[in-house]
Amino acid sequence: MFVQGTFTLSRNTLGGEATINEEFNGFGCEGENQSPQLSWKDSPEGINSFAITVYYPDAPTGSGWVALGSVDIPANTSELKSGSR
Repeated sequence: MFVQGTFTLSRNTLGGEATINEEFNGFGCEGENQSPQLSWKDSPEGINSFAITVYYPDAPTGSGWVALGSVDIPANTSELKSGSR
């Protein structure tokens, strides 16, 4: 019998909040606009690719703010390094 593990997402560079490294550089912000380091394990079998979004629903825009979006990340990928595009 095969038991699928629990999908786990981890990060080395974030401690619960974005830092100046991840902060947007524009609209009055002066951050470095880098994506955070992210890694994962035990992804579900049979997936074709990953998509990652970082969304701030309380941003003062009326509709929130998508700070990071990446799609079509190959299924054999298990880490995005800081600053990946």
